[in-house]
Amino acid sequence: ALPLSKEERVIAALILTTPLTNIETTIRTVEYFLFFSGLISLSLSFLVAFLSSASLIRPLKKMSEIARQLAQGNFREKIDIQTQDELGQLARDFNTLSEALDETIGKLREEKERTENIFLHMSEGIIAVDRGGQIVSVNPALKRTLSITEKELRHLHDLHLKEEIEKLFEEVLQTGEERETELETAEGKNVIFHITPLKEKDITKGVVAVVQDITELRKVDRLRREFIANVSHEL
Repeated sequence: ALPLSKEERVIAALILTTPLTNIETTIRTVEYFLFFSGLISLSLSFLVAFLSSASLIRPLKKMSEIARQLAQGNFREKIDIQTQDELGQLARDFNTLSEALDETIGKLREEKERTENIFLHMSEGIIAVDRGGQIVSVNPALKRTLSITEKELRHLHDLHLKEEIEKLFEEVLQTGEERETELETAEGKNVIFHITPLKEKDITKGVVAVVQDITELRKVDRLRREFIANVSHEL
């Protein structure tokens, strides 16, 4: 209802009427349309999200599986992803890392085997212990030199060394300086102990001892002295 004015006087009223049935029907139709279109859009969104996540999760699961295999030492597995997006780049970087690790581990293994081979076939005995006196490494030559029959050696005491030798080990650990001494074993062997500290950033982490059997050298030296003494006596 609207007033109709003329010369500032209301001379009539304009009344417009319309039934609400059509408007309500139109509103309900629009509501139904919005509801169903929203439902369809939401369903499509879930479908697209599911497909996208599935395409993303599968490569990630593959990477996780190969990462576990890498941790177990298997560097031969590769991730087969041909896409050019960030995920494909990540897969290529992952494969590059796997190849680099395989090459590095191979070189380290070869170096370790070469070092162990030298260590096992040295004529001098080698023993390495940590600060607590626990044996880190022993080569077969040491067992032959000191006539050790025990198969399992854990502590320095298991070598049954003379007290003066064990004190030298402790002294090297405390001072960080090399020590050397010669002694005769219970079997009558003459051996030299050369004990050196193992340092890391000026901190002594343990010691390594080189044990050399000089029994034959001492015999030769004794024979030489006896020969010279006999020659001198005859002269």
